[in-house]
Amino acid sequence: MLEKETKCENCQKWTPGNLSNCTHCGYLLQKKYIESREQVAAQPDFEFPWIQIYPTDFWLVKGFKYVLRGGQAVFFGIVTVFAYIVASAAF
Repeated sequence: MLEKETKCENCQKWTPGNLSNCTHCGYLLQKKYIESREQVAAQPDFEFPWIQIYPTDFWLVKGFKYVLRGGQAVFFGIVTVFAYIVASAAF
């Protein structure tokens, strides 16, 4: 079975693709990929911007905020469906 080879960015020689370091110079293969994965992992997770409902809110305010949250969910659902239709029509 043939092995995929990777060209070293440092010495420009071919090395078996299943290794993490170059067999000729010891350079870390796929360094850019590893660095980009580390940058992605270092970013904070996306948190959906829901309207905040606090336990100290007055009951009427809480009810109003729950209604607004429902409106947010419907709005984002409509936007998602629209984006899906546009994306599927592009292909």
